[in-house]
Amino acid sequence: MSKSKIVNQGCSTPTSTPESNSTNGAPNASMRRRLAAFFYDSWMLVAIWILTTMVIIAARDGGEVGGLLYQLVLYVEWMVFYVYFWCFRGQTLGMQVWKIRCVDLNGRTLNIRQGITRFVLATLTLIPFGFGFFWMLFHKEHITVYDDMSLSRIVYLGKNPYLSEQNTKPEPEATS
Repeated sequence: MSKSKIVNQGCSTPTSTPESNSTNGAPNASMRRRLAAFFYDSWMLVAIWILTTMVIIAARDGGEVGGLLYQLVLYVEWMVFYVYFWCFRGQTLGMQVWKIRCVDLNGRTLNIRQGITRFVLATLTLIPFGFGFFWMLFHKEHITVYDDMSLSRIVYLGKNPYLSEQNTKPEPEATS
């Protein structure tokens, strides 16, 4: 099988790599890994929001920032961040560190509609005290409400899912 066939096998985006093809039988990610990835990602989101706020303050000549429009801008940035990474990379940077990936039920990268649906459902189901997320404690497959409703899931990729982590050193030759 040629390398180009391997790269595109089972994935819906041209940016997929061979390391993203083995998610079909992968176990669902634990709550600990999901929370850790979210914590990592939140640092990047806060940095983006700070930059946005600085730009808005500068555009308003130092005026106050706030209101519904400002909150909507931050929400849209939050959505674009996650939808971009889920749909075009399969993982946010935090998810890469914790070796988890967002996939559809066939193990492929999400399409844009699934990504937006997943994000909107996630934010709506988190409003009542994190219900949508903590549902995974009671679900037999340990998935969230928004995993179930968006036909997607977060999977654990295993100990060495990335090519850079695999042992690529040649075996030493025996000398006689």
